Amino acid sequence: MSYEIVYGKQFIKTKNYILPIVLMGSNNCTMYYNGKEIRERDWTLLSNNLFGLTEEQLKERIQKDWIEKTTYDEFFKCNGKWVNSKGLTDFINTGIKKALTIEEIYKSTGYITQCSLSVWENHNNHQELNEYIKDNESFEQWIVKAQERYNNKKESESIYYCISWNTIKPLKAYNTDIKGKILVKYGNEYLTSLNSHTFEKDKSKAVVFDSIEKAKEHFKDWGWSNFRFVKFNAKERKPKEKNFVIQYISNYGKSFMKKHTRNSIYHTTCIDGIKQRFETKEKAQEFIDTILKSFRVEDCKVVDIREYAKEN
Repeated sequence: MSYEIVYGKQFIKTKNYILPIVLMGSNNCTMYYNGKEIRERDWTLLSNNLFGLTEEQLKERIQKDWIEKTTYDEFFKCNGKWVNSKGLTDFINTGIKKALTIEEIYKSTGYITQCSLSVWENHNNHQELNEYIKDNESFEQWIVKAQERYNNKKESESIYYCISWNTIKPLKAYNTDIKGKILVKYGNEYLTSLNSHTFEKDKSKAVVFDSIEKAKEHFKDWGWSNFRFVKFNAKERKPKEKNFVIQYISNYGKSFMKKHTRNSIYHTTCIDGIKQRFETKEKAQEFIDTILKSFRVEDCKVVDIREYAKEN
């Protein structure tokens, strides 16, 4: 069975259009990369009939020509899973939300966009309108020329829009217009240490740079284009307060639950050593009712550490 696999995406936005560009290839074809045989892939339009559409037209065509006409509800594979109708809608909406201009892609990655038309006639193929583009104005002009050529093709011709970058890896492009403080992201993790270059998923621990330029300067010898930059949001940074703990009777008398594992609970008599705390009294009580009852501890109650500190 032959099907397409999507390895990455980078939608392009212009003043009027959204172009769904994906890194995609067949599961049945291979290529050699760095001396290894891998499944083929290249940057391309998700479909030739999705060229030159506005955001609303793109969504409408996906709904009417793809989702409403599907038989098996399996469009392509992405991240090891089949993308169904709901997944395709999310895929398109996310791509639109994160779409970048030609200039933003060039400034953030250094890749120039390669544009051309692949023209087939009687089994013969040649390229037309082959251009290397790195600014929005030139790209808008190319779109107009490409649409005009397509609309005036001969009956014997088949024409395909080709838009790509000289790489078979995800671009990791980002918005270069982010102003102010930023965080450095690699995959799903954030830079949390400048000295050891540690990355963690906990966003609240992330190192904050004053600007993208400052971050690039720090990573100039690391190949900063491998990282993504996201805007720092001070409100997200503020950690949630966890002021409720659980007290009960242990072999040492009144104790607090320090932490728990699947088979054990650990006690402490010092409130400062408690690792397992809860945001609300209700969540702590739910833990007592659902988890602690199996450990047969006695006289469990929820304690507000703020009140406890005042009394002791």
